[in-house]
Amino acid sequence: MTAEDIAHRGGSSLLSRYGYRKSDMLADVYAEFKWEPWRFRKAPNGSQELAEARKVAFRELENLLPIAQPLDWYRVSIDHLKSFDAYKMFRGRGLLVALREFYPDMTWDEKFLVKSTKESDT
Repeated sequence: MTAEDIAHRGGSSLLSRYGYRKSDMLADVYAEFKWEPWRFRKAPNGSQELAEARKVAFRELENLLPIAQPLDWYRVSIDHLKSFDAYKMFRGRGLLVALREFYPDMTWDEKFLVKSTKESDT
């Protein structure tokens, strides 16, 4: 359900209180649930908010994939990220940039990153 769908169903004033950010509205109205902003169609706005959402998404992905050590990221493909709705968090920046951000002490080599599931199976 999009923010437009909510507005068309009478939720426009509620959405406007949250700057039309569905993730913020749901997190406040339904505070008893754990909302993961990175799972929404649109990533959060604002550099600090987006950076925090990326950090949460990254840690969650490490649990889901599972990533036991940083080098395990070399076996993760774009297809894997898409299957967890996480690709949008790295779109425009790429996984390599994210890895360098979250593991600044590691030297990452882009040629070892897997581009697709087909490559990771070989």
